Amino acid sequence: MSIPSFTPIWQGKTRIPPRIQVLEVRPRHAPTGEPIAWILVERTETEKLDACGKDVETATIRLSYERISDESTGRAAARGEFTGGYSQVFKTVMFGSTSVMQTGAIFLDLPGLEGQRIGTYLLDQIVTWAKRWPDAEVRPIRLLSMQATRANTPRRNRFYEQFGLVFDYRDEAHAEGRSKPVPVWALESVDAWKQNITEWSIPDYLAHTSATARHAAMLAESRARAIRDLSAYHRQVAAAPLRSAVAPLVARYRDWLLLWALIAAFAGMVWLR
Repeated sequence: MSIPSFTPIWQGKTRIPPRIQVLEVRPRHAPTGEPIAWILVERTETEKLDACGKDVETATIRLSYERISDESTGRAAARGEFTGGYSQVFKTVMFGSTSVMQTGAIFLDLPGLEGQRIGTYLLDQIVTWAKRWPDAEVRPIRLLSMQATRANTPRRNRFYEQFGLVFDYRDEAHAEGRSKPVPVWALESVDAWKQNITEWSIPDYLAHTSATARHAAMLAESRARAIRDLSAYHRQVAAAPLRSAVAPLVARYRDWLLLWALIAAFAGMVWLR
């Protein structure tokens, strides 16, 4: 029997990822390169049915993420969360918030991994979840200048706009603005993250990690054995330098030496006669 938290489920034709899984992140501009980070993601959903017990009255989704720390480089773990909410009463879906009374905000707190599509992956999961209520309206998202530097403001805006959100910007630099009303059905799923991000189930990730560790141990032992053999050879050379120098030549030209020895022996026998 599979562990529920590590097993995906299906709702009709929609696959719901496992509650806990790991993301393997490779460089955006070198997707076939070595992984640059591993991110642990936990998915938590809640639902409250209406008085009739038939329809969902309120729902929330929370994607908690944490970078698996790399002690060998002293890199500390970074963590955060993306959230979403739904209200039947207001026919509203919220991004970056679980309540219609709160202003949504989305921040990716993974220093050094900006632009690697991790935020795209997380928001795409929430958009896919929200499409259960296609007629609901997306609560406006407010952009503030303090949420981005001048250099990465265009990237921040593209991050939202790729999902079909349209903004009324208040300034020429597009540093601040507010999204226009849009129904959930008009949102676009974005799977560009698949180019450099791979989802791993916990069992597969542990098996991969174990296999990598075994391979590293075997490689280390092989190198250690080679070093021991080389050290022994150096000691042998130091103890008998002439023998060590001649022995390889004898081994290399053994067949020729044997042939010349036979020729010399035959010549000696002829001469003695």
